[in-house]
Amino acid sequence: MRLQIILTVIAAILVPTAAEAAFAHPGLLNDKFELDFMKRQVAAGLQPWKGAFDKMKASGYGSLNYKASPRAVISCGSGGSADLGCAQETEDSHAAYTQALLWAISGDVRYAQKCAGILDAYANTVTGHAGSNAPLQIGWTGGGFIRAAEILRYTYPQWDKSQIDKFSRTMNTAYLPLIESFAKYGFNGNWDAVMIEVMICLAVFDDNQRLFDASVARYKKRTPAYIYDASDGPVPVKPDPSLAKDIVTFWYGQKVYRNGLSQETCRDLRHVQHGFGGLIQTAEVAWHQGVDLYSLFGNRLLEGLEFHAQYVLGAKAPADLCGGNVTGTEAMPTWEIAYNHYHNRKRLEMPRSGQVIAKNSPEDVVQHMMWGTVTHHGVGLEETTALIAPGRVGEPLQAMSRARAIPGLYRAGEKIVDLRGRIFRR
Repeated sequence: MRLQIILTVIAAILVPTAAEAAFAHPGLLNDKFELDFMKRQVAAGLQPWKGAFDKMKASGYGSLNYKASPRAVISCGSGGSADLGCAQETEDSHAAYTQALLWAISGDVRYAQKCAGILDAYANTVTGHAGSNAPLQIGWTGGGFIRAAEILRYTYPQWDKSQIDKFSRTMNTAYLPLIESFAKYGFNGNWDAVMIEVMICLAVFDDNQRLFDASVARYKKRTPAYIYDASDGPVPVKPDPSLAKDIVTFWYGQKVYRNGLSQETCRDLRHVQHGFGGLIQTAEVAWHQGVDLYSLFGNRLLEGLEFHAQYVLGAKAPADLCGGNVTGTEAMPTWEIAYNHYHNRKRLEMPRSGQVIAKNSPEDVVQHMMWGTVTHHGVGLEETTALIAPGRVGEPLQAMSRARAIPGLYRAGEKIVDLRGRIFRR
């Protein structure tokens, strides 16, 4: 009895409560195990990772001669109008994340140096965003910058702390305010999705629990309003009671609601894939912090992906769906991350999504979605087949197939908990 009390006290010390907990790093779209997995697969010349890596390296974003060109105030109008630094910022975000991945996979320090140079240029220059599309622009670019910074911060100690601090300040002053305060519920859901993605990335980068919780709450509010399920009732739920538009108008004239239908399906699937991409990448970041958003609302993201995959694959829409005409059906780099979670980690069937991936691999880049094949293809299979080694209360969890501690996981009695003191859900 006395021994059990001692062990319980030790466990309490080793496993912080949620209020005291640190975030897991690197912990945005990939953790350290996943970065190492990519590196092994590419080094061994295995496909599709090697081909995806080669495509990434050969892109302009992977060039060691790449030069960032930030502006102090980046101003963006709708539809690409009034572009004062917007297209360039998108390119620079792609380049920063690409260089970070090339560094993490190849070990060539020149990529780390190039990535640091891009991030420093933005940290030292940008003071704000303006224009009607500024919140969307931040949603498209902020995540790429922060994901690059997260990788660099925890794998390249030569990146100067003063520049890391300056990068954080720039993200908090020139990027966060416009998206954190965004409350225009009549706007399409893809806007909110990509903004939530940036918010949760910055929350983890800054170890900001308040912002993390706000991101999760906003995700929970937006997801059922963006993807329909019959459990919601005969019509979709509103993203907020203040929405002035009627549901039919907001859902682009659609009056028949099927499980998996998106608020933007009858607009076009290009915007739907942007919205799904934002929600998926938010869920992946949360997963690495021990929070399962993927399973919410009956695996709603899986349902939405499988519904739309049939039209990406060329199926003809019935007459009562968008008047029989679903447009924008070309595949975007939206699919690999979610497929890795639902199919590889959780062993759930996604036959249509699997076909989309097979036809369009390797994924490349579109705005906030980048290089999903190299970062997530197959990694969930190895994560979930790791055997758990025996141990005592309070000890770091060991995976026998990894022969090392799993970062951020501890034993607490018969439970496995993360650094936040919550039961680990994987």
